[in-house]
Amino acid sequence: MPGYSLVSTLWVRKDELDGLERTALSLGLSIVIMPLAGLGLNYTPWGITLTSVVITLYALIIIMVGIAWLRRSKLNSEERFVLKMGFFFDPLKEMSSTDKLMAIIVGIVIIIGTGLLLYIGTHPPVEQYTELYILDENGATENYPTRLEVNEDASIIIGVVCHEHKNTTYSTVVRLVPESGMNRTLAKFNFSLDNEEKWQRPFDFNVSESGRFMLLIELFKEGNSSPYASNHLWIEVTD
Repeated sequence: MPGYSLVSTLWVRKDELDGLERTALSLGLSIVIMPLAGLGLNYTPWGITLTSVVITLYALIIIMVGIAWLRRSKLNSEERFVLKMGFFFDPLKEMSSTDKLMAIIVGIVIIIGTGLLLYIGTHPPVEQYTELYILDENGATENYPTRLEVNEDASIIIGVVCHEHKNTTYSTVVRLVPESGMNRTLAKFNFSLDNEEKWQRPFDFNVSESGRFMLLIELFKEGNSSPYASNHLWIEVTD
């Protein structure tokens, strides 16, 4: 485990720690190292996956074992620590029954905590959501048609990106909503997207009367009567 490798790197002499101390430090440092490795992987292109975590931990273990071997090779055989079958149990023989029980309980708790942290690190929560956005006719966010004349043609681009981690069916409804009066449905688009798939569509429109209007885009998921998301533009229309 990574904790034991680090302990072996830092304390190479056999008289620096007894078996129980090495075991406790190994388990405790493993609990610290694994979340830190996961945090670092989160900012890399590989992300937090079972494969990336295992490869990273193995790489750390190999590096630390190599450093420990180099440090131990500089000591004579009487000074260097050598792993033996009884290195954990020998200190327990000198403890009282209560201390032995407490040591065993602490060890079990640390082992369970290490396992839980490893599971959480390799099974991060999945965020499910969908993006809805509006671009101008050039695919940018600079020149939206917010000032028009009556019956002047205008164009926008409506975009949807699926991050639902499954195939999802959508409906996009475009409405023209005046400041006063009834709103009008201009278009409706139905489509399905796989995870990380993007849908974009140019939409042309004009307004036949003057006033202030909201061009409202609503996104619905299949089976829902309420919009999942919405976006809008305010448009001033003059004669």
